[in-house]
Amino acid sequence: MGIFWASFWIGLILALASASGCLSKQRSSEYLLPKPEIKLEQKGGKVLAWPSHSAGLKETNNIGASLLELHSHGLLLPAYSDSAQICYVIQGRATSGLIDPNGKPTNVRYVRAGDVVLVLPGWPFWLWNTANFQTKALCVLDTATGVNPGSYKPFFLAGSKGNDTGGILHGFSRDILAHAWDVDEDHVERVLAAKEMDFIIKVKPEPRSHFSFDGSADFGEFTFNMQTARADAIERGGWLTFLNENKLPNLHEVDLGASLVKLNPGSLFSPQWLTNADQLVYVLKGRGKVEIARPRGKEAFSEQVEEGDMFVVPKLAPYVIVASDDNPFEWISFYTSSESRSMFLAGSESVFRSIPLDILAASFNVSSEILSKIESQRVNGRYILKFP
Repeated sequence: MGIFWASFWIGLILALASASGCLSKQRSSEYLLPKPEIKLEQKGGKVLAWPSHSAGLKETNNIGASLLELHSHGLLLPAYSDSAQICYVIQGRATSGLIDPNGKPTNVRYVRAGDVVLVLPGWPFWLWNTANFQTKALCVLDTATGVNPGSYKPFFLAGSKGNDTGGILHGFSRDILAHAWDVDEDHVERVLAAKEMDFIIKVKPEPRSHFSFDGSADFGEFTFNMQTARADAIERGGWLTFLNENKLPNLHEVDLGASLVKLNPGSLFSPQWLTNADQLVYVLKGRGKVEIARPRGKEAFSEQVEEGDMFVVPKLAPYVIVASDDNPFEWISFYTSSESRSMFLAGSESVFRSIPLDILAASFNVSSEILSKIESQRVNGRYILKFP
């Protein structure tokens, strides 16, 4: 959950930091996003974000993406936001907290590589990397659920006054807070006395922590490990794991989903299109080629991608992904639907298999024998196809 918090914070930081006026020259296109920019760098870590004005992100209707790098002993201060977020822990682990508005106690646990964490709007959270190595998380946020769609608004529970990360308590009168907390104003002043404070700080954990893990809290309803879960498809060319509302029911609250895919060298992710979702794809390992088609038979995108790249596949756009011959190719996809649906152009569930042969022959203006051969060649494999 920590990652989810981290990501939430990431999104929050992204929103806080204004984009720089000029972009350095970098490889990008309508579908391949430019490299993320550093939005915030503090003692405890940094946040990088893909520019919201990128052509690809404009296709996804208020969806944003960011990376959180939390240094050893880095702590993201407690906060909540107005936007839903879904975060994937790329590496490391962290202690995380989530506060349930229904009155359940704060839930504290470790999040680790492979975890996807969901954070709902208005739910306070924090993240603390107590380890001696870096934690890295990728977050996707849907600002359509926010106060002002298209922008991200964070609310910090702590922090100094008068900057972008100022704590919300500074917006109240000292005497009102004193009455609310049943303390004198001096105590309030001491709590809020910080002159300047980062919101990603470094705090070394004590030998004995005061955290308690409450098994009754429903933290499992907000996190799912995609690396250790049983794969939904294991085929000759690799494997695929989906995350949808059947596995994480609270995803229906935000209508977001994800999948983790690993292709063996030279394998192909079947040509397909999504009927109900845009897709953000982040390359985790390896290299491969991505092709996206336009209506009327035009090529939209054809380029090699590698670790650290992010690209967009718009809803209904046909696409295919091929792994390089020398290394496995792994990526995480985020969908703008909690139950994404695909239509295939090849493999065991190709749409061509459901169209009568005489209709296909007339449509392509070729003989039935030619189409029969194509249909008979791929009888196995739905998502992932292995070259001979």
